Amino acid sequence: MSAYASAQPLAQHRPLPRYQHTLTGYTGSQDSLDAMARAVREGETSPAVRQWALEAIRGVTPRDHLSERAAIFYRLCRDIRYVLDPAHTEQVAHPQVTIEQRAGDCDDMAVVQQAAELAAKLCSVGCAAEFVIVALERPRSRDPYSHVFVRAQHPRTGAWLVFDPVAGPWTSEMLRAVRAWRSMAI
Repeated sequence: MSAYASAQPLAQHRPLPRYQHTLTGYTGSQDSLDAMARAVREGETSPAVRQWALEAIRGVTPRDHLSERAAIFYRLCRDIRYVLDPAHTEQVAHPQVTIEQRAGDCDDMAVVQQAAELAAKLCSVGCAAEFVIVALERPRSRDPYSHVFVRAQHPRTGAWLVFDPVAGPWTSEMLRAVRAWRSMAI
């Protein structure tokens, strides 16, 4: 093996994981949440996802778990461009795919955030985290949910903190627009 080949990133030695699910027979938001949970479990063991997370928290004081979470969130905001799934399709990507493509929708970004935090072992300290799925319009159907983000419990105060890279600086306005919501522990 040449020196050049051995110096290539791990992702170039193995094919990238494929989209975990293009959800066919989609029955609603619970299908998305279930696929997201599977993608997080698979992504938390990815060396590429762990490396991405460790690079994000490199300058943070050790054991400052809230700042580590924030560092991963801000890197996600900087690195990943929001793009919609193809029309009439619901896809949930493996977090390594989202990181490599530098693009994804709200569920892909939430999966990256949680998989990265688990890969960096931030959630092993007992801090609760959830996927929150929301309806931003008055519910007109059985499943009105159209957006998802992560919220995490502050380790000292118990307050819930919202991490939504899609809403970004407009998170407060987005939360005021929520008409219905559900959460799923991660």
